[in-house]
Amino acid sequence: MEQAVEGFQVDVLKNGTVVEVQLGKLAALRRKLRALSSNGYAVLVVLPIQAVVTTPVRRKVAGRSRSYLRTYKRKRASFLEAFRELVHFPELLTLPGVKLELLLLHEQRVSYAARETVWRGRRARTRFLDALNRDTTVVEVLGRRVIQANEDLLELLPASLPSRFSNRDLAGAANVSYALASMTTYTLSRIGALREAGREGRRNLYTFTSPQRVPSRREDRG
Repeated sequence: MEQAVEGFQVDVLKNGTVVEVQLGKLAALRRKLRALSSNGYAVLVVLPIQAVVTTPVRRKVAGRSRSYLRTYKRKRASFLEAFRELVHFPELLTLPGVKLELLLLHEQRVSYAARETVWRGRRARTRFLDALNRDTTVVEVLGRRVIQANEDLLELLPASLPSRFSNRDLAGAANVSYALASMTTYTLSRIGALREAGREGRRNLYTFTSPQRVPSRREDRG
């Protein structure tokens, strides 16, 4: 049950710690988190990331209706998806007492069309509305990371990255889109965890501001 704290509605308040589960835009919490942090509250922001979705489907086989699960795997679903939100709120972890918890989830989703009955004269007709209602259930938590400082975000990067890398290198190593790789390097540069390290052709290269915090990486390119 939500509670009122410092003029804001929060999901959970226990022993002076606020827990916020954010299913929408992370930047929407900016005013709330700043107010809670400035008033001495510890805040844990939980950011769920959809990794696997299973959907029950009914199909007729040999005249009989049977149910089975259809599984959708998002190939690019990883902890790096958090940067889609952090790019709009890079100063989140600079707020005193604020931590970020990332959850990779396996969800089961049931979709059904809303129906309404329309009377035409003495005859009733049922029609389906365009909108679909969805019931979503968390089946399993596939992974969990707690980020307490900006430098901890570097642990989300693949260990195979060289000490100097481009957005294309990051996209290939992490198996994510170029756009997400760009959001990642932009955010890490804004918070001071990365810095520009020259160019390779038309590509900007990045390196770690504190290399000692990122162990076992490959040697730099020649």
